[in-house]
Amino acid sequence: MRDGIRTKGHRSSSAGVRAYIFREKMLMLRRSCVSVIYMKHNSGTDLLRNLPDLRDILRGSLLQRTIRHRRGCPKCERGDGHPVSVLTVTYPGGRTRQISLRPEQVSEVRRQLDNYQRLKETVEQICELNQQALRAETAEAKSGRHA
Repeated sequence: MRDGIRTKGHRSSSAGVRAYIFREKMLMLRRSCVSVIYMKHNSGTDLLRNLPDLRDILRGSLLQRTIRHRRGCPKCERGDGHPVSVLTVTYPGGRTRQISLRPEQVSEVRRQLDNYQRLKETVEQICELNQQALRAETAEAKSGRHA
């Protein structure tokens, strides 16, 4: 056990640990056979190894806005305004949260948003593999039943 995470059967690398964490999350979220089906085939192993660190993801959109003061600001009076980066996150029910970012935070937020997109794409690919495995098992069971 390392950092409270069992790594039995996985390399001690962080990628192996991430793969194990992802499997556990799938089991906890679904409480069904989706993860068990995945474990029966190895074609998704590379997908799990390439997952981003789940502690390093953000959901939302990065927006560039311009703030303009009503009076007293020469920059705003020229029409330039003040550029600001904002992370916008929308929640169920239409509620939106906007978080203003400092310039030095923008690259980190952009990377975390990219990680979230990679995670979503990988989850979709894993779901496709699980569906294929489920269809194969169903077909196998039907052919075995008729024999």
